[in-house]
Amino acid sequence: EERTVRAVLMKRANAIKAKWFFQAEGFFSSAVLGDINLDGRMEVIASVSQESTVYALTSEGEVLWYFPTYVPTGPPALGDINNDGELEVIVGGGFNTNGKGFVYALNSRGKKLWLYETEEGAAYNAPVLVDLNGDGALEIVVAVKGGTLYVLRGDGTLVWKYTSPYTIASPPAVCDLDNDGKPEIILATAGKIPIFDSAGRELKSLEVGDVRVSPFVGDIDGDGKKEIIVSTYDGKVYCFNYEGSLLWKAEIGEAAICASPIAGDLDGDNKVEIIIGGCYGSYPHLHVLNSHGQEVRSYPIISSLFASPLIADIDADGEKEIIVPSYHGRILIIGSGGVLKDVYETEEQIIAAPSLGDLDNDGALELVVSVAPSSGSEGVLYALSFPSEGGEIIWSCLGGTPWHTSSLEDALSYSTALKKGARAAAEWVARGKIYGEINVNPTAAFSFTPSHPKTGQTVHFDASKSVDPDGDIVKFMWDWDSDGDFDEVTENPYIEHVFSKVGEHEVTLKVVDSQGGTDEITLTVRVIKNQPPEAKFSYAPQKPTVLDSIVFIDQSLDPDGTIVKWLWDFGDGTISSERNPTHKYEKKGTFIVKLSVEDDVGATSITTATVNVINLPPKAAFSFKPLRPRVEEEVVFDASLSDDKDGKVVRYKWDWDSDGTVDEETASPVTKHNFPQGGLHRVTLHVTDDDGATDEISQVVNVLQPPEAAFDFKPINPSILDEINFFDRSADVDGRVVSWKWDFGDGTSSEVPNPTHRYERKGAFVVRLTVTDNDGLSSTVSRTLVIRNLPPEVSLSYEPQNPIVGQEVSFKATGEDPDGEIVEYIWDFGDGSVIERKEPCVTHKFTSPGKYAITLKARDNDGAESVVTKTVNVRGSSPNVDFTFTPGKATVLVEIQFVDHSSDPDGEIVSWHWDFGDGTTSTERNPTHRYTKKGSFTVKLTVTDDDGLTATKEVEIQVVNVPPEASFTFRPEEPYAGQEVSFDASGSEDPDGKIVGYSWDFGDGEVGEGIEVKHVFEKPGSYSVALTVTDDDGAKATHREGIVVSSLPQPPPRFKEQWALVVGISDYRDQNIRDLKYPEEDAKAFYDFLTSPGGGGFPRDHVRL
Repeated sequence: EERTVRAVLMKRANAIKAKWFFQAEGFFSSAVLGDINLDGRMEVIASVSQESTVYALTSEGEVLWYFPTYVPTGPPALGDINNDGELEVIVGGGFNTNGKGFVYALNSRGKKLWLYETEEGAAYNAPVLVDLNGDGALEIVVAVKGGTLYVLRGDGTLVWKYTSPYTIASPPAVCDLDNDGKPEIILATAGKIPIFDSAGRELKSLEVGDVRVSPFVGDIDGDGKKEIIVSTYDGKVYCFNYEGSLLWKAEIGEAAICASPIAGDLDGDNKVEIIIGGCYGSYPHLHVLNSHGQEVRSYPIISSLFASPLIADIDADGEKEIIVPSYHGRILIIGSGGVLKDVYETEEQIIAAPSLGDLDNDGALELVVSVAPSSGSEGVLYALSFPSEGGEIIWSCLGGTPWHTSSLEDALSYSTALKKGARAAAEWVARGKIYGEINVNPTAAFSFTPSHPKTGQTVHFDASKSVDPDGDIVKFMWDWDSDGDFDEVTENPYIEHVFSKVGEHEVTLKVVDSQGGTDEITLTVRVIKNQPPEAKFSYAPQKPTVLDSIVFIDQSLDPDGTIVKWLWDFGDGTISSERNPTHKYEKKGTFIVKLSVEDDVGATSITTATVNVINLPPKAAFSFKPLRPRVEEEVVFDASLSDDKDGKVVRYKWDWDSDGTVDEETASPVTKHNFPQGGLHRVTLHVTDDDGATDEISQVVNVLQPPEAAFDFKPINPSILDEINFFDRSADVDGRVVSWKWDFGDGTSSEVPNPTHRYERKGAFVVRLTVTDNDGLSSTVSRTLVIRNLPPEVSLSYEPQNPIVGQEVSFKATGEDPDGEIVEYIWDFGDGSVIERKEPCVTHKFTSPGKYAITLKARDNDGAESVVTKTVNVRGSSPNVDFTFTPGKATVLVEIQFVDHSSDPDGEIVSWHWDFGDGTTSTERNPTHRYTKKGSFTVKLTVTDDDGLTATKEVEIQVVNVPPEASFTFRPEEPYAGQEVSFDASGSEDPDGKIVGYSWDFGDGEVGEGIEVKHVFEKPGSYSVALTVTDDDGAKATHREGIVVSSLPQPPPRFKEQWALVVGISDYRDQNIRDLKYPEEDAKAFYDFLTSPGGGGFPRDHVRL
């Protein structure tokens, strides 16, 4: 049975090698590369979800540091978020079970700077770092899977957040979408794509369905404006402009799209291609679309694509490669022309996008790839290198079998069909690789351009893509019509051929290697019939002159090819082979221009057009003298400067006022004219050449005219006291006023522009102003000024200010006349009474209360009058005020009752005001008051009636002294004759002052002074002791008490030995008498008495104290 086998034999000139790898228990995220320790090399930062750890590896794959997050973690991001000159690591993660998430910020040494907790789900998406507000500091944009977008500051505080009703499965795209200098945020969700400005305001929303990967944003069509490329989960691709309008939609035939699209100029044609891979289908492809959404090529990639490819020239050969991370663990390197250049095989799955960078700063790129474990094994982080030397023959089956497999195809989608013996051939190749016993046949491949040639057109065939894995190709054999006979044999892979017939031509290439091995490939070349071009052109200007360079613009078309030759015949003996030439004719006339064009297969076409080169009109010009004539001055106009490039000027027409009517026509270019009026005159010259063509030009002649004198003055109605300001309002339309001469009409003058003047008398004065301009021209204007009489200035006053009915009121006029004298005063009192006086003073009585408008009119000696008015409030009768108080003589201990007895004969009293003379007041009608000190006080009562009239009465009140109170005590209470008695008057007091003197009369002819005194009564008996106290006001008080003085008791009988016990307390035990208690001093006195000769006579050693 015949089978079609698609196989690739590759010469791996830049073989991929693993520079190092790092293993961990779990899934590695995509790695981010950056010099975080400033050693000049890139470090690799990646997180491991199952280990809940962020690793920082050196460029050699050694652990620089690690940070445990204790929760599943997503891809990190790098950036200087705090402007400290070092890179920080931003990473998110969380648990899906409890809806909690987090964002960590780590410094370059792996130490935590801050932690921000999210509430709407785990932050597995990679953070985006960008300066959103233009303040020079990076913000952190994090999309949480649960549907919330967070924007954080560099210190971990929240700027704003947005909550979507849909899940968010990828990071947002952030860029300046509309080129306004401010970035926008494009967020992919499962329901729509909202677009936000930097402040979090939603600008628009793109409705495209379920989007699970980040959009691509860039200028894909070269118009200077950005487009948004969005791929949906159901296999569709959308392109929107920056305003959100749909440009195109493409369906690439995939079951799903699970990786973000990328874009770049793959083939160096300055046009951007879009690269998108499929997933979950039976036969996923990598699709290349142009900027219009049309698929230009596709490559089978065998397994699903869950991570976005990269575009780079990884081997520095000048050609861009596509780096494809396939799900089944292969890194595919595809050239821009579609040839598979290399493959790196891993044993696990690739679901995270690889990272590309020069890790060790050696000028060569390394690829960092995260490989996920498929069934419990460890995840691996590879660093792959691309050496520039080496070569190895390999057979890549890409996961299939040698006899039924698939590979990537080139741009022309050709394949090699191995029939019948293909399986055996593949096995031989495999054995040959292992044992080196069998020659490996070459692989034939070729392409051709153009892809759709026409009859007679040269077709270029290129067999340079043919390869021999174990030797060299020595022959290229071409069969142009597939008749089995090879028409041309060459050693060069490049050849040209021309097809003369329309139709499909089967072209077969057979290649032969140095050991005789061969391979063939057949491609179909579809040759179409050539259509001749259509010659067509235009030119500008449409009415050229001999001075014009005419631009001839080719507008020819070739419906099935391109025009390659142009031949112009301009009809004046000159030709050109340029496509768009320019030509200038040297004379007027009619010329037949012919264009002949030839297309890329030699077909021609001719067209002609008539070009009329018209007469060149003359150029009008003139001058005049003098340049600034005066009115009626003769002006010479000269049009000799007028010119005609292809003839001569034969007639001159002059329009002196540009009203459209010719005022003068001459054959001579020189004429004369004078202007009767000054100002600006537009003069127009019309010239006519010998072919009847015309031209005209206008110039403005400034005919000098005198200035226009004008002035104002203020005040408008001045008096002799006013200083008048004169303001020059003169104007000169063709110059400026340079001098002023004022005549004020009173014999005085001035030469300043804006003078001031004061007149000394009243009357009418003619003021003249003469002005002269910078051309010496003058004009004069005059105005009549009337200096008016000033009225007198007067005011009035009166006394008393609050008159009552019947009271005589004195009125007085005060004032003066600034330019004369007041000769009469006319008083109107508002009650029908009018008095005229030459004197300024007058009196008047009002008969009833009320408010009266008093009008005074003062008249000066010129009859001018001034009027002043004041209101006089005439009140009724004042109230009668009277009051009494009790007691008549008061002390500080007595509360005084005040009683009002006031009355009002024509109304009633409505308020009372008491002033008690000690700083206190009352508004009660009958108040009470107690003084706190002695003295004389003036009590004042002011009453107010219902007319507002008041009356006051004052009364003197004496607050007298309170005498002191005498009191004293004495000890002992039952003294003996000869015994000292202590008197104490400290119990005396003075209620309103203090006691200053204490006098004692002891009743035995003896006296004493002081608050405490001692006295001895020599004889027993009854005495009346008197204490007299005197206070600080001289008041006295006396207190008497009787004292009984007893005789001394008889001394006790004397014994041979006398003993005594003197104690402070004697206790009579079991006796129905009171205890004896006396103070210590009494005990001592008793001791002295017992031991004294006149007392007990006890020996001192017989007395115990």
